Amino acid sequence: MTEPQPFQFYQAPEPGWQHQQAAKPGTIPLRPLSVSDILGGAVATIRGNWQVMFLVPLVVGVVLQAAQIPILLSFATDFPKFAPTGNSRADSARVAEQLGSFLLSFLGKMGLSLGLAAVFNLLLLGVLTVTACRAVLGQKLSLPEALKAAGPRYLPLIGLLVVIGLMQSLAFVVPTGIGVLLAASTHNLGGIAFVFLFALLGFGLWAWLYVTFVFAPTALLLEPQPIGRALSRSRWLVRGQWWRVFGVLVLANLIAGAVGYVAQLPVSAIQALTMTTSISARMNPDPAVLMQQAMNPSVLIASAIVGAVVVALTTPFVISVNVLLYHDQRIRSERFDIPLAQMTGVAPPPVQPQ
Repeated sequence: MTEPQPFQFYQAPEPGWQHQQAAKPGTIPLRPLSVSDILGGAVATIRGNWQVMFLVPLVVGVVLQAAQIPILLSFATDFPKFAPTGNSRADSARVAEQLGSFLLSFLGKMGLSLGLAAVFNLLLLGVLTVTACRAVLGQKLSLPEALKAAGPRYLPLIGLLVVIGLMQSLAFVVPTGIGVLLAASTHNLGGIAFVFLFALLGFGLWAWLYVTFVFAPTALLLEPQPIGRALSRSRWLVRGQWWRVFGVLVLANLIAGAVGYVAQLPVSAIQALTMTTSISARMNPDPAVLMQQAMNPSVLIASAIVGAVVVALTTPFVISVNVLLYHDQRIRSERFDIPLAQMTGVAPPPVQPQ
């Protein structure tokens, strides 16, 4: 199978190409980007388009967090009720049946909440991607304009995400399953090593697929490409730069994770302090009381507010990094800076002779 070729009207850069004093019509200079260019450009994208890049994810975060509060409150309120009132087998069977029905209902509600989150995250992916792309050109989009630009690509985007999700799931599940089968056949503690090694192999395959196809949604939305071509385009853009792309993505997600951890730390500390005080006050603390304290309304509301702000900060940051890294790879492999300069009306970068 032959590798997909770049578009013919984007010529490869000359060996002597210099990129000093590159034009910067938008959030990034039109040249190969450094890591600081990408991270700084992501922040500039959010600051320069805060109505879409911050307010829209904030509203989405508030809706998703608000949808989870009643579910968690009902769990904390109803779960402690399932305690045997006697020692009879019939009483234990009754409690087990009630508990099973309760857990099924809880899982169903959480499933609906996760489905709602998937829909909103899909909308955010399209809106934030096209907004970050236009920010490279120095343009701003309103929410209706971003929805109009991304709208025709949502159905193909769903198909693409399903395909990528299936590939990544199989890449992890199949090796791990083989490890479990080998462990079961050994009948000794050494079988645990098989599970660990094959799970590690599965995680490695998952990570390789994630990085290899990380630009597929962006290519599908922006070029635009069909599903198969978007996958091929992403693989071609990552080729030879896998570790660099991997490093930038890991760094961006570590920054986002650190922001989320630090933001949630005060709420988690208050929650832990409340539970510790309750445990210290009693020799045998009631688990039901501890659960109700951990999920009391004030703590859940505070956690939801912080969670919504974290979503509003980290989601556009990570998506913007992906978009800018996609532009960087195209500039490096296809001289994409030239058509970008033409679209913005700035002078194209000079190409020095060999």
